[in-house]
Amino acid sequence: MANKTNCIKNGKEYYRTTRTVGYKLNKAGNKEAVKKEFYGKSRKDAEAKYAAYMDRQKLGLEDKTQYFGIMADNWLYEFLANDPKLKNSSKDLYISTWKKYLPQSDLYYLPLESITAGMLQRFYNALNCPSSSLATINKVMSRFYKYLVTEGYATHDITASLSIRKDPRNDAEEIIVWTDEELQTILNSFYKAQSGFRLRFLIVLAANTGCRISELLGLKYSDIDGDALKISRQVAKISKFSRTEKTTHTLGIDTPKSTTSFRTIPLNDFVLWELELHKVWQKQDMLKNGYRTDFIFTTDSGEFYDKRNIAHACTRYYKRIGVEPKKFHTYRHTFGTLLCKKGIPIQTASALLGHKDINMTAKYYVNVSVDEKREAVKVLSDIMYG
Repeated sequence: MANKTNCIKNGKEYYRTTRTVGYKLNKAGNKEAVKKEFYGKSRKDAEAKYAAYMDRQKLGLEDKTQYFGIMADNWLYEFLANDPKLKNSSKDLYISTWKKYLPQSDLYYLPLESITAGMLQRFYNALNCPSSSLATINKVMSRFYKYLVTEGYATHDITASLSIRKDPRNDAEEIIVWTDEELQTILNSFYKAQSGFRLRFLIVLAANTGCRISELLGLKYSDIDGDALKISRQVAKISKFSRTEKTTHTLGIDTPKSTTSFRTIPLNDFVLWELELHKVWQKQDMLKNGYRTDFIFTTDSGEFYDKRNIAHACTRYYKRIGVEPKKFHTYRHTFGTLLCKKGIPIQTASALLGHKDINMTAKYYVNVSVDEKREAVKVLSDIMYG
């Protein structure tokens, strides 16, 4: 036991080492060492925990007085921003929301040990922000306090008792869809509006698969095998976080939104026919503009599309053909709603849409009458193309 462990704590054997971690002045004004105990499964483990503690101290995570804002910022950029389990988009949302609201609060400048659950609750109650932003702040706050407890900076997670106000308007998301007439006009007007409209196949695929635009922009030709489309990546903003400078973004490949977003979607004959037309068009476009790519959708220089540019191009197209512009995500809503009207089982619709929660799919089934379900006997392609 002496070689591996040297004490018992809470009924378990540990190796304990006591090390000097700093100095302070005592009441007599004399300098004295501050000692701290470190526990591990072995001496090597205990020493490693001491070394990690001292590394955090060098980063400013340890001081005589721990201030909430300094501690939170250090944790935000040293730990959360480098968490491999968090998606880049989540990190970006967490950090940008935190920076928008927390540094302006009184909490930011208070000693960490003085922060109470009541103070956090009052901060939440007084915060003038959307309920979604408040929910995000609470997620970050909860992660922060779990870290503080784990590292011994706090005795317990004070966020566990907090309540978050909810905006009832957010409980029921309004589902905006294309009407049958609008969808037919959009899909049948490509040649009339503009020969070789470069977003033609993007719209066709969105309308027939319900994929998110980020998933469509990440597609390669190798992702289509026969009549099956495999979703395994997306184009997303890759963020570079900085404590002192503005977060920068570049477009790059990322994993899909969630594990259920990895899916295979069948393609109908119309889509496969449009795919062949797109291949011919893109080959000509590559020769004309001097670029090469394996991706199905790129700019005329072979770069990834920015979703804002797609939105602008689609708006111009809709106005040209006399259709009221809507967001690109409307194709996904329309696809889900048409599945619903056809009486497709919710489990099947959820799998096609890549939802992680079947309750997300259920929103498409709201306010659909029994008669609509009974009379919806046409196949999806008949609804779209008449």
